[in-house]
Amino acid sequence: MPQALLDDREREHLLSRLAARYAGVYSPERVREAVAEVYARFDGAKVHTYVPLLAERAVRELLETSGGTGPDLVTGG
Repeated sequence: MPQALLDDREREHLLSRLAARYAGVYSPERVREAVAEVYARFDGAKVHTYVPLLAERAVRELLETSGGTGPDLVTGG
């Protein structure tokens, strides 16, 4: 299977996991934006083996350090 297809599958799997983890805190759209932002950092990576793991950690950090405030909250607060 081509690397791009594997990357897409991993990204969607990560998105599903994080959307479930942050349900009720962040909208699925905000989680998708965070995943896209973090994956963009790895666009030029020559080795993709650890990208899903590194991306998941970075997305969690990004969402958790935002303090759960702002217009991206599900509650609109």
